Amino acid sequence: MLRPFLSLIALSTSISSFGQAWCPPGATWHVSTGGLAGSGYTEYTYTGDTLFEGRTSQKITATGYFTDYIINPPTTIPVNDVRYTSLENDVVFLWTNMSGTWAWDTLYWFGAVPGDKWFPAGADSVCGPEPMDYMFLVTDTTTILIDGVPLRQLTVEPGTFQLTERLGSPRQVFDEFPFCLIVEYGELIRCYSDQDINYQNPNWNDACDVGVGIEGRSGSLAPAVHPTPGHDRFTIQVPTGIQQLHVFDLTGRSIFAGPVVNGIPVDASSWPPGSYLLCLPEMGTTFRWVKE
Repeated sequence: MLRPFLSLIALSTSISSFGQAWCPPGATWHVSTGGLAGSGYTEYTYTGDTLFEGRTSQKITATGYFTDYIINPPTTIPVNDVRYTSLENDVVFLWTNMSGTWAWDTLYWFGAVPGDKWFPAGADSVCGPEPMDYMFLVTDTTTILIDGVPLRQLTVEPGTFQLTERLGSPRQVFDEFPFCLIVEYGELIRCYSDQDINYQNPNWNDACDVGVGIEGRSGSLAPAVHPTPGHDRFTIQVPTGIQQLHVFDLTGRSIFAGPVVNGIPVDASSWPPGSYLLCLPEMGTTFRWVKE
């Protein structure tokens, strides 16, 4: 919903010296999606401006897939959706029903300065009577160059991460889940591009639109776990290098967290028999593994 910020210092700041802060022509985001339930891939594409719910808005289509590993056998669900954003001065609003009612709500405030705060979309409605701890707090600002284009970047808490003009959030571009909720789901930006710039996440070493986990994938090494079902140990096939592995049981309890290297066995001898979810967060990938 539209509401005042705690500080209005930067709302009148011109963005002309920085270029277009949001959705220039050709804006496209490629993201990995993942969590305890499964993993997938989504491409967000800006298709043009339109008049929507009383505002000049950016229409952004979302296409891709999500494979649910909780279901046996795993089921792949297509993603076909539409997002609407609206840019006003330095503020990007998202059309969202996170609070239970469809409304425009703050997604990004690129003109914010250290000390400024705002709620992730819907957080003020779902986080109870004292939601102030569940706000973004800007701790630092800077300007970075991507392909020669200056882009403002905010460092925010909680979690200490960066929000960047055009790119948005590195972990959830269009859905900012309230911090008071435990949501085992996230996104990892693989790539972003528009008419001026091409950006690839340094932690993503594959094609921007490759289908992680889909059979028949060509090119680089596809993540996989062997053997499954298994007994006291298993190995994970990952690209060259060290990946961080997180293992959960089906209740969401953490069983293991640590580095894993391609082909090096992981010791599961102390784990009780049952089904486990093996998560590689840097790749946005989740596997189901069964110990007999």
